[in-house]
Amino acid sequence: MRVARGERRLSVVRLAFLLLLAYLCGIYFLVFGAIAFGEIVFLATAPRDLLPLVLRAAGGVLLGLVLLSPFLIARFELDAAERAAGRPPELLSHTFVAQADGLSVATQPITSTIDIPGMDRLRAHFRENVHESTIFPGFILLAAVGGLLFLRSPLRWPLLLTAATVWLLALGTSLKIDGRFVVGGPDGRPIAWLPYTALFEVPGLASLRSPNRAGFTLAAVLTAALAAGLAWLFERFSRPWQRVSLIAVGGVLLATNLLVPIHRATIASSPELDAALRAVAGRVRPGESMIEVPAGCASQPHSAAMQILHRTPLVGCQTSDAAIPWASGIELYKTSPFAAGRAGSADPLARCSRPRGGSERRRWMRCAPISVPASS
Repeated sequence: MRVARGERRLSVVRLAFLLLLAYLCGIYFLVFGAIAFGEIVFLATAPRDLLPLVLRAAGGVLLGLVLLSPFLIARFELDAAERAAGRPPELLSHTFVAQADGLSVATQPITSTIDIPGMDRLRAHFRENVHESTIFPGFILLAAVGGLLFLRSPLRWPLLLTAATVWLLALGTSLKIDGRFVVGGPDGRPIAWLPYTALFEVPGLASLRSPNRAGFTLAAVLTAALAAGLAWLFERFSRPWQRVSLIAVGGVLLATNLLVPIHRATIASSPELDAALRAVAGRVRPGESMIEVPAGCASQPHSAAMQILHRTPLVGCQTSDAAIPWASGIELYKTSPFAAGRAGSADPLARCSRPRGGSERRRWMRCAPISVPASS
Protein backbone atom coordinates (compact mmCIF):
# COMPACT_ATOMS: atom_id res chain seq x y z
CA MET A 1 0.00 0.00 0.00
CA ARG A 2 2.87 2.38 0.73
CA VAL A 3 4.42 1.63 -2.64
CA ALA A 4 1.07 2.19 -4.35
CA ARG A 5 0.64 5.56 -2.60
CA GLY A 6 4.15 6.61 -3.61
CA GLU A 7 5.39 6.77 -0.02
CA ARG A 8 8.03 4.10 -0.52
CA ARG A 9 10.06 3.02 -3.51
CA LEU A 10 9.68 -0.59 -4.57
CA SER A 11 12.60 -2.54 -3.13
CA VAL A 12 14.05 -5.27 -5.36
CA VAL A 13 15.36 -7.30 -2.41
CA ARG A 14 12.23 -6.89 -0.31
CA LEU A 15 10.01 -7.96 -3.22
CA ALA A 16 12.15 -11.04 -3.86
CA PHE A 17 11.98 -12.16 -0.25
CA LEU A 18 8.24 -11.48 -0.12
CA LEU A 19 7.80 -13.80 -3.09
CA LEU A 20 9.86 -16.47 -1.34
CA LEU A 21 7.88 -16.05 1.89
CA ALA A 22 4.59 -16.26 0.00
CA TYR A 23 5.70 -19.52 -1.65
CA LEU A 24 6.75 -21.02 1.69
CA CYS A 25 3.25 -20.25 2.96
CA GLY A 26 1.72 -21.91 -0.10
CA ILE A 27 1.80 -21.74 -3.88
CA TYR A 28 -1.65 -20.13 -3.92
CA PHE A 29 -0.39 -17.24 -1.79
CA LEU A 30 2.45 -16.72 -4.23
CA VAL A 31 0.34 -16.81 -7.40
CA PHE A 32 -2.68 -14.81 -6.27
CA GLY A 33 -0.68 -12.53 -3.99
CA ALA A 34 1.74 -11.62 -6.77
CA ILE A 35 -1.14 -10.90 -9.15
CA ALA A 36 -2.88 -8.68 -6.60
CA PHE A 37 0.33 -6.87 -5.61
CA GLY A 38 1.27 -6.17 -9.22
CA GLU A 39 -2.19 -4.96 -10.22
CA ILE A 40 -2.59 -2.60 -7.26
CA VAL A 41 0.87 -1.07 -7.65
CA PHE A 42 0.80 -0.68 -11.43
CA LEU A 43 -2.73 0.76 -11.55
CA ALA A 44 -1.91 3.27 -8.82
CA THR A 45 1.35 4.46 -10.42
CA ALA A 46 1.42 7.54 -12.62
CA PRO A 47 2.37 6.84 -16.28
CA ARG A 48 5.60 8.84 -15.99
CA ASP A 49 6.77 6.58 -13.16
CA LEU A 50 5.82 3.26 -14.74
CA LEU A 51 9.12 2.48 -16.48
CA PRO A 52 11.31 2.71 -13.33
CA LEU A 53 8.68 0.70 -11.46
CA VAL A 54 8.59 -2.01 -14.13
CA LEU A 55 12.38 -2.29 -14.10
CA ARG A 56 12.54 -2.61 -10.32
CA ALA A 57 9.67 -5.09 -10.31
CA ALA A 58 11.40 -7.17 -12.98
CA GLY A 59 14.58 -7.17 -10.91
CA GLY A 60 12.65 -8.32 -7.84
CA VAL A 61 10.93 -11.10 -9.79
CA LEU A 62 14.23 -12.31 -11.26
CA LEU A 63 15.88 -12.37 -7.85
CA GLY A 64 12.82 -14.12 -6.47
CA LEU A 65 13.10 -16.79 -9.17
CA VAL A 66 16.72 -17.34 -8.20
CA LEU A 67 15.71 -17.84 -4.57
CA LEU A 68 12.91 -20.16 -5.65
CA SER A 69 15.06 -22.08 -8.14
CA PRO A 70 15.54 -25.20 -5.95
CA PHE A 71 11.77 -25.55 -5.66
CA LEU A 72 11.16 -24.72 -9.32
CA ILE A 73 13.68 -27.29 -10.54
CA ALA A 74 12.09 -29.97 -8.33
CA ARG A 75 8.65 -29.04 -9.66
CA PHE A 76 9.75 -29.22 -13.29
CA GLU A 77 11.43 -32.58 -12.70
CA LEU A 78 8.30 -33.95 -11.06
CA ASP A 79 6.09 -32.77 -13.92
CA ALA A 80 8.44 -34.37 -16.45
CA ALA A 81 8.46 -37.64 -14.49
CA GLU A 82 4.65 -37.64 -14.31
CA ARG A 83 4.36 -37.24 -18.06
CA ALA A 84 6.90 -40.00 -18.58
CA ALA A 85 4.85 -42.27 -16.29
CA GLY A 86 1.80 -41.67 -18.45
CA ARG A 87 -0.06 -39.27 -16.19
CA PRO A 88 -0.03 -35.59 -17.24
CA PRO A 89 0.35 -33.33 -14.19
CA GLU A 90 -2.35 -30.87 -15.30
CA LEU A 91 -5.27 -31.00 -12.86
CA LEU A 92 -7.60 -28.74 -14.81
CA SER A 93 -10.58 -31.06 -14.47
CA HIS A 94 -10.27 -30.90 -10.67
CA THR A 95 -10.96 -27.17 -10.74
CA PHE A 96 -14.59 -27.88 -11.63
CA VAL A 97 -14.99 -29.25 -8.10
CA ALA A 98 -12.82 -26.86 -6.08
CA GLN A 99 -13.95 -23.52 -7.51
CA ALA A 100 -16.17 -20.85 -6.05
CA ASP A 101 -19.83 -20.54 -6.97
CA GLY A 102 -20.78 -17.16 -8.40
CA LEU A 103 -23.07 -16.59 -5.40
CA SER A 104 -20.59 -17.67 -2.74
CA VAL A 105 -18.85 -14.31 -2.34
CA ALA A 106 -22.03 -13.03 -0.67
CA THR A 107 -23.05 -16.28 1.04
CA GLN A 108 -22.13 -17.07 4.62
CA PRO A 109 -20.50 -20.43 5.37
CA ILE A 110 -22.68 -22.94 7.18
CA THR A 111 -20.62 -22.60 10.39
CA SER A 112 -21.23 -18.85 10.88
CA THR A 113 -22.13 -17.76 14.39
CA ILE A 114 -25.13 -15.67 13.27
CA ASP A 115 -26.82 -16.98 10.14
CA ILE A 116 -28.57 -14.25 8.16
CA PRO A 117 -32.05 -15.29 6.86
CA GLY A 118 -31.96 -16.50 3.27
CA MET A 119 -28.45 -17.90 3.38
CA ASP A 120 -29.70 -21.50 3.39
CA ARG A 121 -31.32 -20.88 0.02
CA LEU A 122 -28.19 -19.27 -1.46
CA ARG A 123 -25.93 -22.17 -0.49
CA ALA A 124 -28.49 -24.91 -1.15
CA HIS A 125 -26.65 -26.14 -4.25
CA PHE A 126 -23.10 -25.47 -3.14
CA ARG A 127 -20.54 -28.24 -2.89
CA GLU A 128 -20.95 -30.18 0.35
CA ASN A 129 -17.67 -29.11 1.90
CA VAL A 130 -17.67 -26.93 5.00
CA HIS A 131 -14.24 -25.43 4.34
CA GLU A 132 -14.27 -24.93 0.57
CA SER A 133 -17.90 -24.31 -0.34
CA THR A 134 -17.71 -20.52 -0.08
CA ILE A 135 -15.23 -17.65 -0.44
CA PHE A 136 -17.40 -15.34 1.67
CA PRO A 137 -15.04 -12.67 3.13
CA GLY A 138 -17.52 -11.32 5.69
CA PHE A 139 -20.08 -8.55 5.58
CA ILE A 140 -17.65 -6.02 7.03
CA LEU A 141 -15.26 -6.54 4.10
CA LEU A 142 -18.09 -6.50 1.56
CA ALA A 143 -19.16 -3.16 3.06
CA ALA A 144 -15.63 -1.94 2.34
CA VAL A 145 -16.31 -2.47 -1.36
CA GLY A 146 -19.25 -0.08 -1.16
CA GLY A 147 -17.16 2.36 0.83
CA LEU A 148 -14.54 2.47 -1.92
CA LEU A 149 -17.12 3.86 -4.33
CA PHE A 150 -17.36 6.99 -2.18
CA LEU A 151 -13.69 7.20 -1.21
CA ARG A 152 -11.75 9.94 -2.97
CA SER A 153 -8.39 8.27 -3.16
CA PRO A 154 -6.00 7.23 -5.94
CA LEU A 155 -6.24 3.71 -4.50
CA ARG A 156 -9.98 3.44 -5.05
CA TRP A 157 -9.96 1.98 -8.55
CA PRO A 158 -6.79 -0.11 -8.12
CA LEU A 159 -8.33 -1.84 -5.10
CA LEU A 160 -11.73 -2.28 -6.74
CA LEU A 161 -10.31 -3.68 -9.97
CA THR A 162 -7.88 -5.95 -8.13
CA ALA A 163 -10.68 -7.31 -5.94
CA ALA A 164 -12.70 -8.00 -9.09
CA THR A 165 -9.74 -9.76 -10.72
CA VAL A 166 -9.08 -12.02 -7.73
CA TRP A 167 -12.79 -12.82 -7.42
CA LEU A 168 -12.86 -13.76 -11.11
CA LEU A 169 -9.91 -16.10 -10.56
CA ALA A 170 -11.70 -17.69 -7.59
CA LEU A 171 -14.54 -18.63 -9.95
CA GLY A 172 -12.17 -21.13 -11.55
CA THR A 173 -12.13 -22.36 -15.10
CA SER A 174 -15.87 -22.55 -15.82
CA LEU A 175 -18.52 -20.24 -14.36
CA LYS A 176 -20.92 -21.90 -11.93
CA ILE A 177 -24.03 -20.13 -10.61
CA ASP A 178 -26.20 -21.67 -7.89
CA GLY A 179 -24.42 -24.99 -8.32
CA ARG A 180 -24.91 -25.19 -12.09
CA PHE A 181 -22.32 -24.58 -14.79
CA VAL A 182 -23.25 -21.86 -17.25
CA VAL A 183 -21.31 -23.28 -20.22
CA GLY A 184 -21.14 -26.99 -20.95
CA GLY A 185 -20.42 -29.33 -23.84
CA PRO A 186 -22.77 -31.73 -25.64
CA ASP A 187 -22.01 -34.36 -23.02
CA GLY A 188 -23.06 -32.01 -20.23
CA ARG A 189 -19.56 -31.58 -18.84
CA PRO A 190 -18.32 -28.05 -18.09
CA ILE A 191 -16.01 -26.29 -20.53
CA ALA A 192 -12.93 -24.44 -19.26
CA TRP A 193 -13.06 -20.86 -20.57
CA LEU A 194 -12.51 -18.42 -17.70
CA PRO A 195 -9.12 -16.64 -17.22
CA TYR A 196 -8.01 -19.13 -14.54
CA THR A 197 -7.56 -21.66 -17.37
CA ALA A 198 -4.53 -19.70 -18.63
CA LEU A 199 -2.60 -20.46 -15.42
CA PHE A 200 -2.29 -24.10 -16.49
CA GLU A 201 -0.17 -22.95 -19.43
CA VAL A 202 2.47 -21.55 -17.06
CA PRO A 203 5.26 -24.10 -16.41
CA GLY A 204 5.13 -25.42 -12.87
CA LEU A 205 1.51 -24.39 -12.19
CA ALA A 206 -0.16 -27.53 -13.53
CA SER A 207 -1.45 -28.53 -10.08
CA LEU A 208 -3.37 -25.39 -9.15
CA ARG A 209 -6.51 -27.44 -8.64
CA SER A 210 -8.32 -25.20 -6.09
CA PRO A 211 -9.31 -21.80 -7.54
CA ASN A 212 -11.42 -21.04 -4.48
CA ARG A 213 -8.22 -20.48 -2.50
CA ALA A 214 -7.99 -17.12 -4.24
CA GLY A 215 -10.47 -16.17 -1.53
CA PHE A 216 -7.53 -15.77 0.88
CA THR A 217 -6.07 -13.04 -1.30
CA LEU A 218 -9.50 -11.49 -1.90
CA ALA A 219 -9.90 -11.07 1.86
CA ALA A 220 -6.49 -9.39 2.06
CA VAL A 221 -7.34 -6.93 -0.73
CA LEU A 222 -10.68 -6.09 0.87
CA THR A 223 -8.97 -5.63 4.23
CA ALA A 224 -6.77 -2.96 2.66
CA ALA A 225 -9.93 -1.35 1.27
CA LEU A 226 -11.54 -1.47 4.72
CA ALA A 227 -8.49 0.18 6.31
CA ALA A 228 -8.54 2.98 3.74
CA GLY A 229 -12.28 3.47 4.22
CA LEU A 230 -12.09 3.53 8.03
CA ALA A 231 -9.24 6.06 7.93
CA TRP A 232 -11.36 8.33 5.73
CA LEU A 233 -14.43 7.93 7.98
CA PHE A 234 -12.49 8.66 11.18
CA GLU A 235 -11.12 11.84 9.64
CA ARG A 236 -14.56 12.95 8.47
CA PHE A 237 -16.44 12.02 11.66
CA SER A 238 -14.21 13.10 14.52
CA ARG A 239 -16.71 13.43 17.37
CA PRO A 240 -16.49 10.71 20.03
CA TRP A 241 -20.09 9.51 19.62
CA GLN A 242 -19.63 9.29 15.88
CA ARG A 243 -16.53 7.14 16.20
CA VAL A 244 -18.20 4.94 18.81
CA SER A 245 -21.10 4.47 16.39
CA LEU A 246 -18.71 3.47 13.60
CA ILE A 247 -17.01 0.93 15.85
CA ALA A 248 -20.38 -0.47 16.96
CA VAL A 249 -21.58 -0.90 13.37
CA GLY A 250 -18.30 -2.60 12.47
CA GLY A 251 -18.65 -4.92 15.45
CA VAL A 252 -22.15 -5.96 14.42
CA LEU A 253 -21.00 -6.71 10.86
CA LEU A 254 -17.99 -8.64 12.16
CA ALA A 255 -20.05 -10.70 14.60
CA THR A 256 -22.13 -12.23 11.81
CA ASN A 257 -19.24 -14.24 10.41
CA LEU A 258 -17.17 -15.10 13.47
CA LEU A 259 -16.66 -18.85 13.47
CA VAL A 260 -17.07 -19.57 17.18
CA PRO A 261 -16.45 -22.24 18.23
CA ILE A 262 -13.87 -23.11 15.61
CA HIS A 263 -15.06 -26.06 13.51
CA ARG A 264 -13.28 -29.26 14.38
CA ALA A 265 -13.78 -32.97 13.86
CA THR A 266 -13.13 -35.89 16.17
CA ILE A 267 -11.26 -39.01 15.13
CA ALA A 268 -13.68 -41.90 14.64
CA SER A 269 -12.15 -44.63 16.77
CA SER A 270 -12.82 -47.14 19.54
CA PRO A 271 -10.84 -48.32 22.56
CA GLU A 272 -9.83 -51.49 20.69
CA LEU A 273 -8.71 -49.61 17.56
CA ASP A 274 -6.89 -47.04 19.69
CA ALA A 275 -4.97 -49.77 21.52
CA ALA A 276 -4.15 -51.58 18.26
CA LEU A 277 -2.79 -48.48 16.54
CA ARG A 278 -0.67 -47.58 19.55
CA ALA A 279 0.71 -51.13 19.50
CA VAL A 280 1.78 -50.56 15.90
CA ALA A 281 3.85 -47.60 17.03
CA GLY A 282 5.80 -49.85 19.37
CA ARG A 283 6.29 -52.76 16.98
CA VAL A 284 7.11 -51.09 13.67
CA ARG A 285 10.66 -51.50 12.43
CA PRO A 286 12.70 -49.03 10.36
CA GLY A 287 11.60 -49.01 6.75
CA GLU A 288 8.20 -50.58 7.43
CA SER A 289 4.88 -48.98 6.50
CA MET A 290 1.22 -49.65 7.17
CA ILE A 291 -1.62 -50.05 4.69
CA GLU A 292 -5.27 -49.57 5.53
CA VAL A 293 -7.81 -51.76 3.70
CA PRO A 294 -9.98 -50.72 1.99
CA ALA A 295 -7.76 -47.91 0.80
CA GLY A 296 -10.28 -45.71 -1.01
CA CYS A 297 -9.39 -42.02 -0.82
CA ALA A 298 -12.78 -40.35 -0.58
CA SER A 299 -14.22 -42.55 2.16
CA GLN A 300 -11.29 -42.41 4.57
CA PRO A 301 -10.02 -38.86 5.09
CA HIS A 302 -9.32 -39.76 8.71
CA SER A 303 -6.42 -42.02 7.77
CA ALA A 304 -3.81 -39.29 8.05
CA ALA A 305 -5.30 -38.16 11.37
CA MET A 306 -4.87 -41.69 12.72
CA GLN A 307 -1.11 -41.28 12.33
CA ILE A 308 -1.00 -39.39 15.61
CA LEU A 309 -1.74 -42.76 17.23
CA HIS A 310 0.40 -45.22 15.29
CA ARG A 311 3.16 -42.83 14.06
CA THR A 312 3.89 -45.04 11.04
CA PRO A 313 4.17 -44.13 7.34
CA LEU A 314 1.05 -45.04 5.37
CA VAL A 315 0.96 -46.76 1.99
CA GLY A 316 -1.73 -45.77 -0.47
CA CYS A 317 -4.03 -42.80 -0.61
CA GLN A 318 -4.21 -40.86 2.63
CA THR A 319 -6.16 -37.87 1.35
CA SER A 320 -7.83 -36.72 -1.84
CA ASP A 321 -6.30 -38.36 -4.90
CA ALA A 322 -6.26 -34.87 -6.43
CA ALA A 323 -3.82 -33.72 -3.78
CA ILE A 324 -1.25 -36.48 -4.36
CA PRO A 325 -1.46 -37.49 -8.03
CA TRP A 326 2.06 -38.85 -8.24
CA ALA A 327 2.18 -41.88 -10.51
CA SER A 328 5.90 -41.53 -11.21
CA GLY A 329 6.92 -42.42 -7.64
CA ILE A 330 5.03 -45.71 -7.52
CA GLU A 331 7.00 -48.26 -9.52
CA LEU A 332 4.41 -50.98 -8.91
CA TYR A 333 1.82 -48.97 -10.84
CA LYS A 334 4.01 -49.16 -13.94
CA THR A 335 4.87 -52.87 -13.65
CA SER A 336 1.78 -54.54 -12.20
CA PRO A 337 -0.74 -56.10 -14.65
CA PHE A 338 -3.44 -55.36 -12.08
CA ALA A 339 -2.56 -51.67 -12.02
CA ALA A 340 -2.43 -51.57 -15.81
CA GLY A 341 -5.97 -52.93 -15.92
CA ARG A 342 -7.27 -50.16 -13.72
CA ALA A 343 -7.20 -47.71 -16.68
CA GLY A 344 -6.08 -44.75 -14.61
CA SER A 345 -8.44 -45.21 -11.67
CA ALA A 346 -7.37 -43.22 -8.61
CA ASP A 347 -8.30 -45.98 -6.15
CA PRO A 348 -5.67 -48.72 -5.76
CA LEU A 349 -8.50 -51.11 -4.85
CA ALA A 350 -10.83 -50.00 -7.64
CA ARG A 351 -11.62 -53.58 -8.61
CA CYS A 352 -12.85 -54.48 -5.16
CA SER A 353 -16.60 -55.06 -4.90
CA ARG A 354 -18.84 -54.18 -2.01
CA PRO A 355 -21.11 -56.96 -0.74
CA ARG A 356 -24.61 -56.54 -2.11
CA GLY A 357 -27.00 -55.11 0.41
CA GLY A 358 -24.14 -54.16 2.68
CA SER A 359 -24.05 -50.88 4.52
CA GLU A 360 -21.66 -48.16 3.38
CA ARG A 361 -20.31 -48.22 6.91
CA ARG A 362 -19.11 -51.82 6.63
CA ARG A 363 -15.34 -51.75 6.49
CA TRP A 364 -14.65 -54.81 4.31
CA MET A 365 -14.56 -55.68 0.63
CA ARG A 366 -13.97 -58.61 -1.66
CA CYS A 367 -10.79 -57.76 -3.54
CA ALA A 368 -8.80 -59.20 -6.40
CA PRO A 369 -5.43 -60.43 -5.07
CA ILE A 370 -2.48 -58.12 -5.57
CA SER A 371 1.07 -59.45 -5.66
CA VAL A 372 3.41 -57.00 -3.95
CA PRO A 373 7.16 -57.71 -3.86
CA ALA A 374 8.66 -57.90 -0.37
CA SER A 375 10.97 -55.00 -1.23
CA SER A 376 7.90 -52.80 -1.77
